[in-house]
Amino acid sequence: MNETFVGNNLEETAYHEAGHVVVAAALGLELRIRGITIYEVSSDVMDGLACYWDNETDWEKNLQALLGGQIAQWRKFPETNLVDGSRPDRENFTEKARQHFAGSSPSDVWARVRDKVHALFDVAPHWSAVS
Repeated sequence: MNETFVGNNLEETAYHEAGHVVVAAALGLELRIRGITIYEVSSDVMDGLACYWDNETDWEKNLQALLGGQIAQWRKFPETNLVDGSRPDRENFTEKARQHFAGSSPSDVWARVRDKVHALFDVAPHWSAVS
């Protein structure tokens, strides 16, 4: 049986991973020395890894960095396939929101964090660093 991958191309993946790292850096999260890694999953379908995360810091900041990838990708490519390409990020976001924001629904946390990331990208140096 042949498995069909539906996901993002190289440019969409690059914007996505850059969004994670730019938000993480802007918020003062620890960046890992490996930076960004992008690799091919199948023909013209990419996946990537942005190396940041600080378990000892403000979880709201971590969630902003996590959502930064999706938002950067969507801002540049409004018709992009965020359903498949961002599934691991969405699942991780929901899990962390449930763990660390017990008094709020994950969708409420997502809305609050989404607004903060959009505001961050509205500042020219941050969006310029992504693009």
